[in-house]
Amino acid sequence: MAFFTAKRENSAFVIIMGLLPGSSMLIGLRLFSDSNNSFPAAPFFVQGIMATAFGIVFFANTWTKLPIQTEHEFIGLRYQDPFSTLLSVFRSFFLGLIIIPLLIAISIQSFIEIIGCFGFSQHQIIFTITGVLLLGVCFNDLKKRIKIDMVIGVLTVVFILIYFIHNMFNPHQNNLIQKEIKNAFISTTFKQYIPYIFFLWWFATIVDMPDMRSQKLLTLKNNKDGRIVMLIASGLSFLLQGLFWAYPIYLSNYNSWCWIEMAFFVMILLNVIQSILSLNHWAGSLITSGIANFYPAFKDKKSFSLPLLMLHILLCLAWLLFKQSTSSLIFELVSFTAGVGPLYILRWVWPKVNALANFIAMFCAPIYFMIWKWLSAQELILTELNKFIQEPFLQSIAVVGILNVLTWLIVIFFYKNKEDENKSMLVIKNYNLDEAFKKPMNWIYFLLVCGLFFVLMFGPLVLKV
Repeated sequence: MAFFTAKRENSAFVIIMGLLPGSSMLIGLRLFSDSNNSFPAAPFFVQGIMATAFGIVFFANTWTKLPIQTEHEFIGLRYQDPFSTLLSVFRSFFLGLIIIPLLIAISIQSFIEIIGCFGFSQHQIIFTITGVLLLGVCFNDLKKRIKIDMVIGVLTVVFILIYFIHNMFNPHQNNLIQKEIKNAFISTTFKQYIPYIFFLWWFATIVDMPDMRSQKLLTLKNNKDGRIVMLIASGLSFLLQGLFWAYPIYLSNYNSWCWIEMAFFVMILLNVIQSILSLNHWAGSLITSGIANFYPAFKDKKSFSLPLLMLHILLCLAWLLFKQSTSSLIFELVSFTAGVGPLYILRWVWPKVNALANFIAMFCAPIYFMIWKWLSAQELILTELNKFIQEPFLQSIAVVGILNVLTWLIVIFFYKNKEDENKSMLVIKNYNLDEAFKKPMNWIYFLLVCGLFFVLMFGPLVLKV
């Protein structure tokens, strides 16, 4: 696993900058453009802020202190029941072969929709980006991944500030994209925000950061800096997103772009590529762990790492064959994991949560979603449900999520093993997994961080208006 791990030698600055590159700016651009198609773009970003703030306050410091090398090893650390191996294998392949390819497809699809404005066909774009990604795989071990992400992060901060200052001192009329963003916020009532603010951010989102964020935190030199590193990195990300919303690029008028807009757009695309390669690295780590459960020697076979990552990139393209929009792919992603979030939070504080329940939660969510897709096509059922919930996005999450939560709760209460629970309790106490939840000030910090992120993301747009 040397390809997918790194020593705890990175400074706070390296990790902060390394956490910045992402595809959120292009994805955000597409979500607001699709908001007229019933996708709740504004509330979706609000719930993202709250989920991020919760993860920072309650989980960031704990991740940096765990005696593991990859985030996937947390399963073996936390769960003591006989089903931990089953969960480890299932999670490796479920995330590596289905969920992460879907995440990558979202980034690629937003890329396709944006670049399409320049007159390129979908096939030309897919062929080109596949070639670039396959080349990038050659430099995709964790140590290089963090260093490259750091460089891209620094350049992104520099370019977006130059771009913002340029637009601030060269005022122009609001373009079509900015009007769409404004209309999305103006047309969304407070009532529409309520489910997202009080419910969906923890119910439909995995908030404890079991992803590349925690993987990078595990390479942090000072294990006491986890929270401040994530706070600064996330705050910068939200600010950059807010500045971009205030002055979005109007692609349909790209012939009139000046050099700074061209350079900034290239930087955004570079962020998308780096985000995809980061997800590709995570998937490679997971799949390697899954295979190693059957063939332990595979774990140290560096020669298989690059072919595995290349194969994964090609696999990700399968999602694009369905020719869905960015917003519909995100709809699929959230529904595929509905109801798993609460269990991921509870496993840090409740020893009764076991590997079997975790497996059931991950396994049942996509099954319930597929059943729901069939049921929602029945006019009678949809008519009755519309009396209570009219938004399709909320309908899917509510039905799938509630069914899933009830299922894994039944498993927890029917599968009882006192010895396993006692072992889990010892793990929770030994590694202080529940410590952050016991401090009242952390709940105040959570609200304050939410407020800070709201200002950073929406402040530039309000000031521009």
